[in-house]
Amino acid sequence: MSSECPTLIQGTRLRVTLIDECGAPVGGDCAQVVTDGFISVAMTDNVEAPDEFKQKTAGGSFCLNQRTEPELNWVEVAISLCQVNPELISFLTGSRLIYDGDAVPVGWATDSDVYATASFALEVWTNLGKARGGPACGPTGTRYGYLLLPWLIEGTFADSTIENGPLNVTINTITSEGNDWGVGPYDVVLDSLGAASPLLEAIPTTRHRHMQFTSLAPPASVCGCQELILAS
Repeated sequence: MSSECPTLIQGTRLRVTLIDECGAPVGGDCAQVVTDGFISVAMTDNVEAPDEFKQKTAGGSFCLNQRTEPELNWVEVAISLCQVNPELISFLTGSRLIYDGDAVPVGWATDSDVYATASFALEVWTNLGKARGGPACGPTGTRYGYLLLPWLIEGTFADSTIENGPLNVTINTITSEGNDWGVGPYDVVLDSLGAASPLLEAIPTTRHRHMQFTSLAPPASVCGCQELILAS
C-alpha cells in the first residue's frame, strides 16, 4: 500500500480535555471544550544540547570527534485565541472562573495560588490540500489532519495589549511525559470496517506529539464546556 503525502492547510477545530495528575482524561459535566475560535497553535521543540567529545592529536587531526544524541525535553506550545471563552481559558491556565447571578461563566481571574496549574490534552484538526486537477476526496471521503498533544501543563498568559483593535489571548504551555491517554475517550478515526473509532493504537507514555490523517470529521464547535463520559 502506498503512503499518503498530502499538504496540511488551515486549522479547523480545536478540542481541549481536562487531564488529571496521572495524565489521564477527566470525566464530568464540564470536562472538554471544542472551538473553531483560535488563530494558531505554534510548536517549538525544546531540545537538550548533545555532549561533544573532541580530541586532536599533536598533528592537528582528530583522534576523537563524536557527540551524544540530542534529547527532547518538551514541546513548547503557544495557543492563540480570537474568541474569549472563559471555560477554555480556565482549562488552559487553571484560572478561576467568574460567574454572574445565574451561575453562567462571564470571566476569569489570575490568582497566584492556582497560577499555571492547568493540566489538559489538546487535539487539532486541519484540512488537507487538494492537488490541482486531482480528486477532492479519497476512497473514504474527505480527509483531515489530526494532531494530538496528550498532556500539556504549566499554561501561562503571553503578553497582551488592550488597544484600538482585537485583544487576542495567547497561552504558552509545554508538553509532559507520562500521559495515560491510551486510545483516547473519543472517536477520531475510522476502523477497517468504516466505523467511527478511537485511535487504533494506544499512545505511549513517552509520546509528546502525535500527528496522523483521518477520514472522521472533527466535532462541532460549541461555546462553553461539554460533558465527557468515560468508559468504565
